[in-house]
Amino acid sequence: MVDSSFKFEYYARMALPGLGTLMFFLLSLAPIGLAGMGDFPPDIILISIYYWTIFRPAAIPFWLVFLLGILRDALFGIALGMSSLIFIFFRLLVLSQQRYLVKETFWAMWVGFGLIIVPVLFAQWALASAYEKELLRPGASFMQWCFTFGLYPLLHVAFNALYRFLPDNTMSNVRRPGGTKRKAHKTHTKRS
Repeated sequence: MVDSSFKFEYYARMALPGLGTLMFFLLSLAPIGLAGMGDFPPDIILISIYYWTIFRPAAIPFWLVFLLGILRDALFGIALGMSSLIFIFFRLLVLSQQRYLVKETFWAMWVGFGLIIVPVLFAQWALASAYEKELLRPGASFMQWCFTFGLYPLLHVAFNALYRFLPDNTMSNVRRPGGTKRKAHKTHTKRS
């Protein structure tokens, strides 16, 4: 029988990616006064979805991605569900490439992130233009891409730190951030 304190600790640790994403997202809303960034905030939720979908897909399930999108829409005054649609599409896109991306170096993953968010930011721009019933400036999406792409390495390091607190899983072939593989767990005991 599993101890209830062990269960609590396990679920608390599994909540870290979602809570970390929420914390960084809320911090990104604070006015920090960086020149030019106020109009084009980096999309921290995309960075989080990308990182966790590669290294621990179960840590950021579709329902959480959906809720983060609803929260973002509510805070930004966007049509409810628009961000959820974009985030779910993005997670599906990353998930389809996860087995390749997990084997790559940090640099390849960073470039991959820069490439994979282009259609996502384009879709955000297109949906926002349709919602506003006018063609929005595409330069704003480009600036958002620049800030999001530039912030990725910093959040990658922060998420690596969070990753160390996650409970170990039994998948021996999952590569940890930083290049090492997890040790396989023994599934049977030695008999005398």
